[in-house]
Amino acid sequence: MRRIISTFVVAAAGALLVAAAPAGAAATADRLAGPTRYETAVVAGTAAFTSATDAVVARGDTFPDALAASALAGSVDGPILLTEPHAVPAATRGALARLGVRRVHVVGDETAVGADVEAALRTDGYEVRRYGGATRYDTAARVADAVGAAPALDGKRTVFVASGESFADALAAGPVAFSGPYPLLLTARAALSPAAADSIRRLTPERVVLLGGLAAVSGDVERALHDLAPEVHRYGGRDRSETAALVAWLAHDQLGWPNTEIDLARGDLFPDALAAAPHAARHRAPVLLTSGPTDLGVRTRLFLEAELDRVAAFHVLGDQSAISDTVVDAARTAATKGAVCPPPSQIHTGQQDNDPRICVTMHLENHTAVTYSGSFRGTVRIENRSGDTIPLDPKPYQCAISGALFTNGESTGGNPDTCPPPITALAPHEVRTYDFVLDTCNGGTVNSCFEGYSVVGLFDAAVGLVAGGPDVYRQVQYPVQQPVLVFE
Repeated sequence: MRRIISTFVVAAAGALLVAAAPAGAAATADRLAGPTRYETAVVAGTAAFTSATDAVVARGDTFPDALAASALAGSVDGPILLTEPHAVPAATRGALARLGVRRVHVVGDETAVGADVEAALRTDGYEVRRYGGATRYDTAARVADAVGAAPALDGKRTVFVASGESFADALAAGPVAFSGPYPLLLTARAALSPAAADSIRRLTPERVVLLGGLAAVSGDVERALHDLAPEVHRYGGRDRSETAALVAWLAHDQLGWPNTEIDLARGDLFPDALAAAPHAARHRAPVLLTSGPTDLGVRTRLFLEAELDRVAAFHVLGDQSAISDTVVDAARTAATKGAVCPPPSQIHTGQQDNDPRICVTMHLENHTAVTYSGSFRGTVRIENRSGDTIPLDPKPYQCAISGALFTNGESTGGNPDTCPPPITALAPHEVRTYDFVLDTCNGGTVNSCFEGYSVVGLFDAAVGLVAGGPDVYRQVQYPVQQPVLVFE
């Protein structure tokens, strides 16, 4: 498994073609966008469904209820559409009619979606069912109870838990929740919400997937979940974009999603992606997050580079004010070119020198000088660019590439009894990505900090560091007779 330690005529908005692809890019891109969040939801919903007996309707000016509704939409096999608190937008009413919907499932109590909205829907001839509680956590629990026991994910009945205080992690999990459907519960950051705890007791899952790092959901929440379920697995990155990438790996590894399509959503604001889950799930497309309207973000770019030449299409949620064409082009380029690889003469593996089939690159988060003090994080990417299975000669320190913490040149994961199994071969076109942490060097040079240790166990080279900004590649030779690592 890979590891890295979501009256205007809406049909006219449709899937708008993004600017021409960069030279050599293979992935296409279209936009699922309307002039408001309500029309955007309709575009996404009608791109996923040409007809539907059921539809889910949630409030569009806040995020919790719509995100918790992902599993409900999956259970009834219908789109998620958005409403104002006290009026059904014309675009939403038009979509319900065109899709031939008979039942509308309203998510949220009457303070979220007013009785006047429900009355208007009934007047339009729909059967209306409401799922609402006193808080967002109660509403999510009632939706989860309505969905019921989840099917197995990786062989175990699974429930998802995400923060109800921020939107990004639940947004990324929405397509997976729809696909099960797997109940998606919400919690406060500091302590597990009583509603979520009670729902887990009723659902009796074999595994809970907790979404987000400690800044999103605390360790106390994780400990409380361990008291309720046999297994708790946290998928938490260093930021929301990385958590979304981890969820994408989960979908690939445990659901078999091919990652040939990607739904790309803005990561710092929620409106355009609120209703993305059904579309993404039906396309088996994970939702990846940008850092903002003009910045793809490092974590998303790294994920796309790791999926070299696999991504065939991007579905961009929102117009250019949400995600610019420049960001879309950056995503397409990353998915097509992959990581820049050093010349073949600089590539070295434990098996043989100068193997042009293997590309190993490294991204460092903070790299400003050869003399370095403090700690930094990075990601190593190992790619077999051939159709051959390439055997590797495992080295004693190869556990370094499994995310072991390095402190003053000593690997805390160096005990062979605790190291993960070594990599003995790379499958055809296999890509592996690993995170690592290098700790305090006390003002010394980077070279002296490592004292000959290799960050990547596939190299018989010492590690060096050079100055350089983002997307600047340098080649480092230390000692000079050794092959080099490539730093980004």
